[in-house]
Amino acid sequence: MRIVLALFLAFSIGYACDKNSSSWVLKKGEAYNKTTHLTWRRCSLGLTWQQGKCVGEHLQVTFVEAKKRVEEGYSKWRIPTIEEMMTLVDETCVPAINTNIFPDISVDEDTSYWTQSVFLDNASEQEMPALLYTIDFVHGSVDAHTQGLRYRTLLVK
Repeated sequence: MRIVLALFLAFSIGYACDKNSSSWVLKKGEAYNKTTHLTWRRCSLGLTWQQGKCVGEHLQVTFVEAKKRVEEGYSKWRIPTIEEMMTLVDETCVPAINTNIFPDISVDEDTSYWTQSVFLDNASEQEMPALLYTIDFVHGSVDAHTQGLRYRTLLVK
C-alpha cells in the first residue's frame, strides 16, 4: 500500500530530477548545455526569469504566432529543431525533462511544445497542411501537428 501511494504521489505531483545536471551551466534565465553547446531560455515563451523562477503566463500560440513573437522580441533566439528538443527529454523524470533547469514545466498542464522541424510538407496539397513535429514533456513523446494548433514554445540559441 505504501509503494502504491508513493508512486501515486510521485506521478500526481511530479518530481524534479537532477540527472545530468553536471552538463549544465545555469546563469539566471539561461541554461547552457556543455554537451550540445546549446543555450536554452529556462522559461517558456510568455514567461520571464525573476528572482530564481519563471513568472508570467504561458503562451499557447500557433507556430506562425510563435515565429512572429520570436522575430519581434528575441533577436538572438529561435525555435528549436526536433533533434535539439530531444536532447532535453529525460524519461527518468516526471515530467520527462529536468525541472530544476526548466522549472515552469509540470505534469499538471499541457506541455506540448513546438519545434521548427517539418514532419510532412504538403505545400502542393490544399487538403492537408504541412505538419510540424511537437514534443510533449509529460511523457517525452513526439508527435506532428498542423501549424494552426496552439502550443508552448521554448527558445534556443
